[in-house]
Amino acid sequence: MKGGVIIGKGNEKFILQTNLNSKVIDKNDIKYKQKGGMNCVNERVFKNILGTCWMVAIQMMMCFGDATKDQIERELAQPNTTTIESISNLDKKLEKFLPSKYSDLETTKRIEYLSILLDAFIKRYIAKIERRFPISVNPKENPKRCELIIENNYISLFKNIGTHEDDSFGGNKIDSYFFANLLGIFFLKQEIYFSMHTRKMFNQISFDEQDIGIIIEIYGHDCCFFVCGGVPKFYNDNDEKIYDFDFMNLLRNLKDDEDLFVISNQVVALNRTEYFKNIIRYSYYQKILCLTVVSKKDFGNNFNQEIKLFFNDEYDDINNFYLLSEIAIKFMENLDNDEAFKFLIKRSNDEYYITMFNLGNFYERKDDIDTAIEYFQKALDNGKISAAEKLVYLNVFKKNESKAIMYNRFYHFVSSSNSNSNSNRNNNN
Repeated sequence: MKGGVIIGKGNEKFILQTNLNSKVIDKNDIKYKQKGGMNCVNERVFKNILGTCWMVAIQMMMCFGDATKDQIERELAQPNTTTIESISNLDKKLEKFLPSKYSDLETTKRIEYLSILLDAFIKRYIAKIERRFPISVNPKENPKRCELIIENNYISLFKNIGTHEDDSFGGNKIDSYFFANLLGIFFLKQEIYFSMHTRKMFNQISFDEQDIGIIIEIYGHDCCFFVCGGVPKFYNDNDEKIYDFDFMNLLRNLKDDEDLFVISNQVVALNRTEYFKNIIRYSYYQKILCLTVVSKKDFGNNFNQEIKLFFNDEYDDINNFYLLSEIAIKFMENLDNDEAFKFLIKRSNDEYYITMFNLGNFYERKDDIDTAIEYFQKALDNGKISAAEKLVYLNVFKKNESKAIMYNRFYHFVSSSNSNSNSNRNNNN
């Protein structure tokens, strides 16, 4: 078949046939006797070479996490996992699930992109199971690298919806949601749910056996928490190792005056004042901006419906702080600042760092400098690095030289440290 359609054959084997390669894979090669899904060993981790950390976080949680890994393994053990019919059924379910703009792309193209994407996902999964890794080709120059194929076909599939305006591999929260649900609907036969938390809500997070994992957003990068073999784990693809880490104990005991930071092999809580006053010592600490619980259970927050409203430009019934921030940015780009303010203020108590920063800009334009400083400080406290630069300028304006020097010092050390990190996500810090 042409166009990357995947065809199932026989009781013992199935053919993955795309416009790139055809390969017959014996399901006995995949070591299905491994009880409970893929084991959490560092030799099997998904790596981010090309800037797909947000995809890697989803794949790590779903392929290694106790909530889903055995289901994915069982699905792949079926002889006819990937057939024309199964891909077509997936496409039909995505049409109902996703914003209507998904259907603007012709059906044959959607099935082609879905087929190639899932082909690459399965091949990558099998390579991890078998610990089979090519070493003769530079991964950044390998056109057959599964990471590259998955991302390219994701971009082609979702370009009409508008999550990718260019071919960059960075992804935002909406991309993470779409990708998780593409995999969830195909392999788990169900919708995947998201619950987003700003800093002030971190210690309210709960986690149970229906939860797949938690996406950790830091500046320019995503990593994750999940549970494997009953043991809570932390994974950051920067060092490509899985660590045992009791993240729920950390979240439960987080104090109101503490923030969370990613440092090498762990996440730590640190007093906010201590961090700010000793920024040279902590300049390599990367503040966590947002935590998103990914789950098989419905949180009842209607995020799936609000996504559709967002892409249909029906904004009045949207309450998610991230979507409200994105709506406000749309109005600001059209120079309609009053309409933008309406959506910024709606969930401002959540103190989402981008919302706080844009409210600071709003009040600065109104010449309400004290209120602008208040919001820029909240933006900085919640991880918006460039808010420090604003606080330098406004304190110079108010002739508060000592504070201006303090913020300038902070901005210099933190921005220099973060400039050395990967920029794989579109978080506009």
